Amino acid sequence: MSIRTRPTAKPELPLQGEMNREISRLKTSILSTPIEVDLTGRIMQSLDRKAGAAPASSPGIRSAVNKRFSRRRKALTAVIAAAAGFALLLGTSAFSPAAASAFAQIPGVGGIFRAAGDLGLEIADRDGLYSEIAAEDTHRGLTLKASAVSYDGTRVSVAIERSGSEDREDLGSTLQDVKLTIDGRKLQAYSSLEDNTPGIFTYPTSDKDSLIVEFSDLKNQGGEAFPDRFDAALRFYVAGIDQPFELDVPVRKNTDANLVLASDAIHSLRLKTSKTFEGVTFTLKKIESTPVTLNVTTELKLPTSVRSSRASGQTYGYDLLDDQGRKLKQISGSGWNAADGSVLLEDDRFEPFEERPQSLTIKPFTYRYRAGGDGLFELDDNGGIVVDYIPRLEMTIPLDEAAADPGR
Repeated sequence: MSIRTRPTAKPELPLQGEMNREISRLKTSILSTPIEVDLTGRIMQSLDRKAGAAPASSPGIRSAVNKRFSRRRKALTAVIAAAAGFALLLGTSAFSPAAASAFAQIPGVGGIFRAAGDLGLEIADRDGLYSEIAAEDTHRGLTLKASAVSYDGTRVSVAIERSGSEDREDLGSTLQDVKLTIDGRKLQAYSSLEDNTPGIFTYPTSDKDSLIVEFSDLKNQGGEAFPDRFDAALRFYVAGIDQPFELDVPVRKNTDANLVLASDAIHSLRLKTSKTFEGVTFTLKKIESTPVTLNVTTELKLPTSVRSSRASGQTYGYDLLDDQGRKLKQISGSGWNAADGSVLLEDDRFEPFEERPQSLTIKPFTYRYRAGGDGLFELDDNGGIVVDYIPRLEMTIPLDEAAADPGR
């Protein structure tokens, strides 16, 4: 799990100074407003990692049973008193450019996506790759509202807000279940197999009264692709309230000209997309790059005598690096074990490129487990999971050549 640190202080620019003075003039009013910062989730994650659990940011944990996993970087910086300050400014007739610029950077004023700690959603917010919506439902004084949705062809992200609640818990902690239909069809209808259903993920933001609901199709695992436009009906079940909150969300694809590289297109460059070492075959099936997400589809085949599981010590993952050796951060993933666990098909979603690199390198590895058979990962001195890379399975894909190839 990576931890954000406060950047080194830089010399104050004139605009920054003006912004700071503008905000300082609000201090007297803001200081009288009680603010609460919920650190429970972060503390529990830290304890889990120290106890040896797999951190949420570790990509590609595979087991011998069908599974879903998700990873999400969480913002470590809370923006204090944003709502209170904005409410004060709404009541004034003068709104200076410096204050407007300052508050444009505050999560919750311009959009929940900026508060999600996800580069792709930040880009979606910045470049307008989302649709504003206003679907809400209220029960017993509590209102849930869907305010924005982004769909790039690989993942659907919906911004959810809560109001009318005095609950000190974050919104995600109060949800008991989330159900979804697409154009009136159950999510299971988009899977080719009964035991491989698209997952629904919820992720917190830096605001305890908002979260992101996210889901993806299984088109790369034999399932049906989501259409470019559809209506998603979300039902939220909240602790202590019998009636479900029903939100109808119109979804349309917000991106175009996505770079899609299937294995046959990569083969046209005379590059190997499949490598075998000691009976283990790792295959790159597809790369899809959008302004919001980088989706990588892989297949891992194990010898019939081996199953991928923590108990057996055969759990595989991989790192994804750009042409400068920088490791890309994973957002989420979904996988399915076929053939009794010896074939592992997986989609892993990473943060997008701000600028497309010349190449991508995939570095498969196995996780190392602690001695004693307790099934916990071995950790290094910094609390990270120890892995053993498999150089013979490593491969590099030149994206510039692939993007220019007319046969893709």
